[in-house]
Amino acid sequence: ALQLSDFGSWGSRSFSIGPQLSLPLFDGGRLRGVLHLREAQQQEAALAYQQTVLRAWHEIDNQLTAYNASQLRRDSLAEAVRQNQIALRTAQQQ
Repeated sequence: ALQLSDFGSWGSRSFSIGPQLSLPLFDGGRLRGVLHLREAQQQEAALAYQQTVLRAWHEIDNQLTAYNASQLRRDSLAEAVRQNQIALRTAQQQ
């Protein structure tokens, strides 16, 4: 049984009644520092994502430009073939 004389002994120091309340009152700004760190990490991740998206759009733009150039080249070569076929037919008829 718990007696009044036991309150000074080491065994009674681990006894508690009711729920314990733990508030970070004396963290010295540690939680605020962690919050700022997480916000900075989030901004860094957002910037990295933005750079990745911009790089992808740049690559897409380059590929579309190259595709357009190859289509123009193909059209030019097709026209050259057509002109050569006309010239061949004309030469064969003479």
